[in-house]
Amino acid sequence: MSKIYDVIILGAGPAGLAAGLYAGRSRLSTLIVEKGQDGGQIAITDEIENYPGQSLDKESGPTLIARMTAQAQKFGAERVRDVIQSVELEGDVKKLTGSQGEYFGRTVILATGAFPRPIGCKNEGKFMGKGISFCATCDAAFFEDFEVYVVGGDHHSPAQRAAGCQIHSGKGFQKPQASLYVGHGGGRGGRRGAPE
Repeated sequence: MSKIYDVIILGAGPAGLAAGLYAGRSRLSTLIVEKGQDGGQIAITDEIENYPGQSLDKESGPTLIARMTAQAQKFGAERVRDVIQSVELEGDVKKLTGSQGEYFGRTVILATGAFPRPIGCKNEGKFMGKGISFCATCDAAFFEDFEVYVVGGDHHSPAQRAAGCQIHSGKGFQKPQASLYVGHGGGRGGRRGAPE
């Protein structure tokens, strides 16, 4: 059996990195497993205004995550890039099996985050984080005084989505059964362009 960590954290978004920082600082042997880029959804964010601890000068997702990653590493959290294919959470020692190897820990923290479901409109990927937003709460203020279209939202009623949109822009459009918040226009954050 390989090394048995006190804590294995699956995911290196803000929650996973914060868990790694605190576990490492508590002198627990800590492993953070991430399949891709650190930061999750926040890593594709051009400008952040509402995240605790961020720089007061124009903070981007990548700069915030770089600082969080450095903090976790400073306190001894080890890192590995792998795609976990199965987990066994029974017993005193938990087992995570990935494409690169097996990992063992006494505690497993699942901080896998979320991934928005794109709707497939033309140029959607090009404008993600630059006019297309997946979080009305996070980004609505950037689109103040601009016409905004809201499409979908699995866990919010159409009235809630429209109300949140109208508070910031005065206009709203809902298309039930979709799953993407789409903001068109420039906004305060200098985001330009709209998908076709």
